Amino acid sequence: ISQHFTRSELECPCCHSLLVDGRLVSLLEEIRGIFNTPIYVNSCFRCEKHNEEVGGVKQTETESGSAHLYGRAADIRQDKISNKRFHDEILMRYIAARNNKTNELELLGGLGEYDNFIHVDVVRAADNHLRMWKK
Repeated sequence: ISQHFTRSELECPCCHSLLVDGRLVSLLEEIRGIFNTPIYVNSCFRCEKHNEEVGGVKQTETESGSAHLYGRAADIRQDKISNKRFHDEILMRYIAARNNKTNELELLGGLGEYDNFIHVDVVRAADNHLRMWKK
């Protein structure tokens, strides 16, 4: 798929289908470059069945559901620094880039902190703010 990410890392683990937004792949490559360390993908594209099995946000008639359903999100980790620091470093780089009006991490739309991984996605809020959460 790209220099550092393979199809098998990004595809649905239950059915091996793949739908991935090119912006997400670019974002993953950028994060890898910033930290200069391998980035491991826990979850990227999920079919509806797998998304339900892992407790992902469901798609309804009025809501589009998890960004994973459209290949616009990835749950990632790395082994260089703590997960909290990994999350915080991405956030600090994003804020610094906005303040300095650079394009670093400009594709980042959502950033979630979990115990063993962080969630990144390329889904923009209507007002273009960074969507953030912690679980």
